[in-house]
Amino acid sequence: MTPLLLTRPRQQDDLSGEETLSLQVPDSITSWVGEAVGLSTSRGLGIAEPALLKTFKPFFLDFTLPPLVVRGEQVKVPLSVYNYLGTCAEVPTPQMHGFSYLLGEQGRALLQSGCRGGMGPG
Repeated sequence: MTPLLLTRPRQQDDLSGEETLSLQVPDSITSWVGEAVGLSTSRGLGIAEPALLKTFKPFFLDFTLPPLVVRGEQVKVPLSVYNYLGTCAEVPTPQMHGFSYLLGEQGRALLQSGCRGGMGPG
């Protein structure tokens, strides 16, 4: 785990001593631990309890390319679909110019994840 130090010195006018930060974090599947320290002339040093933040994308694709491909060679590229949405997701694949690919029954270019049964009516 690589530590990251984020410093945001600011004066807190609110007597509650609470502060809300909005940060953009990577959407890869990982966990973050946040800790905060505060210093006040009237209340002294304050150390907050660590907070855990888990980040991930609820729906994404992952694939593994072969280490070497020769021009004109046909290769299989394994494609994994990860669906954490809790519902059926049907996603049309984009047109990939310069590539030929077949996916699903009758060569339908459609990804379906989290669904029971077949590809459905086409």
